Amino acid sequence: MGHHSPSSRRRRYWPPSVMRLEDRELPTAPTLYGLLPRQRPTVLVSQSTANDLTPRGQAKFAFLGLFKGTFTTGPALFTDQSNQTLFRGVGTTSATLHGAVQAAFYTPKDPAEPTTGLVGVFDKNVANSGTQVFLTLTGDTSSLDRAGRPTRFTWTAGDGAGGYGGATGEGTLEVRYSPRRTPPQGGTSAGTGSIIIKGQLITDNGVSNLLTLSP
Repeated sequence: MGHHSPSSRRRRYWPPSVMRLEDRELPTAPTLYGLLPRQRPTVLVSQSTANDLTPRGQAKFAFLGLFKGTFTTGPALFTDQSNQTLFRGVGTTSATLHGAVQAAFYTPKDPAEPTTGLVGVFDKNVANSGTQVFLTLTGDTSSLDRAGRPTRFTWTAGDGAGGYGGATGEGTLEVRYSPRRTPPQGGTSAGTGSIIIKGQLITDNGVSNLLTLSP
């Protein structure tokens, strides 16, 4: 007769079974985003307008972003535009070590109308994945390259979150293009490029805490 330890004799085995789990919805990204505070914290007017910054404030809130990536230019989606250029890239900013950028630039059919665009700047750090800010772009058709793509804009900031919470500010944006010889199917040109963002970006928390004393 084999030897069995007391613990093995007391061990009981249960047949496999399926247990009913409690009904519960998993939180999704849109759901979590909807829980974020929608009301912007109150800040003084002198702290929310880049034109009103003192030299100390200009140094504290100075913003620089350098990005490299790829672009594609294709047909416009609206009748008043002649083309649109989409850009995606990665780089760094004065506020984040690793950042990403997505941008769209629009060229009008009428040379008297302004060029426009929208840029999203994101922090690639997983711990700061909600840190983002959007820049609204305005330019003019005197700043087009030979292919009709916008190269220079002025921007205003808004819709900041995370470390860019309550972001306001303004500055300039420059785009440089290096087209490749063969355009993609459905596009007029594509290649690599870079974006340079300069200006003042004022936030009410995180990246540039208004309560810190040193620039």
